[in-house]
Amino acid sequence: MERILLYNVSDCADIIKAASNMRISCGLVRDSDADMTIGELAKSVPIQHLNDDGAIGATDKGTEKESLLIFFFFTEKHMDKILFEIRRRGIKVTFKAVLTPTNSKWNIRRLLMEMRREQLEYMRMNMK
Repeated sequence: MERILLYNVSDCADIIKAASNMRISCGLVRDSDADMTIGELAKSVPIQHLNDDGAIGATDKGTEKESLLIFFFFTEKHMDKILFEIRRRGIKVTFKAVLTPTNSKWNIRRLLMEMRREQLEYMRMNMK
């Protein structure tokens, strides 16, 4: 089942709405769960639903910290479609990741560290 985990994302409701239109479930990762592995989070974070008014309550707004989307079990077609929808809606997310056998054993902090390292390496390579 396709699923997106959202960590520190300020536009959670917009992403959840776009994903639910595609029958994709979403879960919100709280700071208190950030030490769990990505694999554990995939199994334990509850599916987030929008209220009747389209809001998700007090967790709707993230902070200015780095944000992260983690995609689970997506087909290429659905991945392209949801990424297009996120861009179209102007939703800002610092990093996007796909579940892999390697990163499933990492926690959020480790994944963010690796994403920062990859971003710096990409920027360095493009400056040559």
